[in-house]
Amino acid sequence: MAAINVGQLVATTLRRRLKKTYDNVSDNIAFYNQLRKRGNMKFDSGRDILVPLEYAVGSLQWYSGTEVLNTTPFDFIDGAVFDWKFGALPIVMTGEERVKNSGEAGLIKLATSKVKNAERGFTNGMGAAVYSDGTGNAGKEIGGLQLLTSTSPSSGTIGGIAASNTFWQNQYFDASTYLGATVTKDNVKQAMNHMRILCTRNNESPDCYFSDNNWYELYSNSMLEIQRLTSESDKKVNAGWVSLEFHGSPFYLDGGQGGNCPANTMYAQNFEYQHFYVHEDRDIEIVGGTRASMNQDADVQIMMIACNMGTANRSLQGVAIL
Repeated sequence: MAAINVGQLVATTLRRRLKKTYDNVSDNIAFYNQLRKRGNMKFDSGRDILVPLEYAVGSLQWYSGTEVLNTTPFDFIDGAVFDWKFGALPIVMTGEERVKNSGEAGLIKLATSKVKNAERGFTNGMGAAVYSDGTGNAGKEIGGLQLLTSTSPSSGTIGGIAASNTFWQNQYFDASTYLGATVTKDNVKQAMNHMRILCTRNNESPDCYFSDNNWYELYSNSMLEIQRLTSESDKKVNAGWVSLEFHGSPFYLDGGQGGNCPANTMYAQNFEYQHFYVHEDRDIEIVGGTRASMNQDADVQIMMIACNMGTANRSLQGVAIL
C-alpha cells in the first residue's frame, strides 16, 4: 500500500475547510465578522495597499451677470498607503503522531484536528489584531482600530498621512469629562448621542457600534424596559451575533470572555470607509509545501496570510472612553 502523503493530506484538509476557517474566525470576532459580512474584505495585490480618498471639495460660487468665475483647479484626491503585514501559523506533524495514528482513517482524523487547532490559533490572533495599534511585534502586526480610530487622533502617521491634518483625524472624547459626571445607565445615551453627532456628515452616520463589557452593560441597562434585539431580517448581516440597536444601527458586544475590545472603550464605525485588505496570493493558505525539520522527527507546514486594515475616512469614525 502506498504511503499516505501527510503533507498533502493537511493541505487538502485546509482547502476543504477554508470557508469554515473564515467562519470560525468571523463568528468569534464581532468587528471582523462585520467586515466580512458587509463586503468590506478586499482582495488586492502589489507592493502596498493604496486607498484613494477625497480630502477637499469644491466651493460653490454665487455670481451675477458676467462676473468672472473662479476656475482655478485645486487638489482634492490623495491616497493613504498601508503596508502589507505578514502572518504565519505552523501546523506541525511529528513522526510519533504519524506512527500512533497510522492508517488512512487515523491520519485523516489527526490532520483534521491539526487544522482545527490552527483555525483556533488564527481566530485568537486575528481577534487581537483587528483592535491593535500596529506596534505589536516590533511593528509587524496589522494596524487595527487603536490605530485607525485612535484615542490620540492627532498623533502619528496613518497610511502615510500625518494625523496633524485635521481632515485625517477621527472623533474622540472622554465620556466622563463630556458629561461632567461618572457615566451611568441614566446618562450613557447622552454620551452616545454626542458620538453619533460627531460622526455624522449629511446623511452619513455610524452604521455599527462595538464595545467592551462595561459600555455594553451600561447601554443595555439603560434600556431594560424597551430593550430590542435585532430582528430576524438582520440575521444575514449579524451572522448569529445578538446585538442591541442604537438609532437603528447594531450595537455589538466584542467583549465577554477573552474579548479584545480595549477596556472601557466604545467604537462608532462607518463601514463605507473601513476595509480589511487581503493579498490575493496569500490568503490563509499553506505556502512552501511540507518542510522537513533538519534535526527533529517532524514535518511542518506554514499557514500564511498577507493583510492589513485601511481606511478612506477617519473623520467619520469615532471612539469614546469611560
